[in-house]
Amino acid sequence: MSGHHKGEWRLPSGTIEPHERPDECLAREVQEEFGLLLPVIKPMCVPRIEVAVPGIPGAFTSHMFLVDAGDHRPRPVAEEGIEEWRAVTIAELRLEAAHLRTLPVKPGPLGWRWPFWGAFRATEHEVVAEMLTHHMSSR
Repeated sequence: MSGHHKGEWRLPSGTIEPHERPDECLAREVQEEFGLLLPVIKPMCVPRIEVAVPGIPGAFTSHMFLVDAGDHRPRPVAEEGIEEWRAVTIAELRLEAAHLRTLPVKPGPLGWRWPFWGAFRATEHEVVAEMLTHHMSSR
């Protein structure tokens, strides 16, 4: 599932609050961004992603989970900046990663960070695509 956020498609994501476990953060973020309560099937991986952004610490840790939306239909949550959603294939995740790596600088005071954001999100998309490929082949 991918949400359309600030003009770009991306996987659901968020920041872990100090009182939360990663799986609790996932549940909260999916609820906030898509209006769904989904069971976690299993943790997939926890990559440490290095992105060189001036003025920002260079490493981010992502906790990636496999969830099952079943018959649930996500709804975009405008307050979270999610304009729409769509189901994506593994191939589409890879294509979106390639696109995210080409994001240009955008106008505005923080627009210079946009290519770095794209590189970080692209890495997440690539890791998820690989993990899903492995998961599907081991079934």
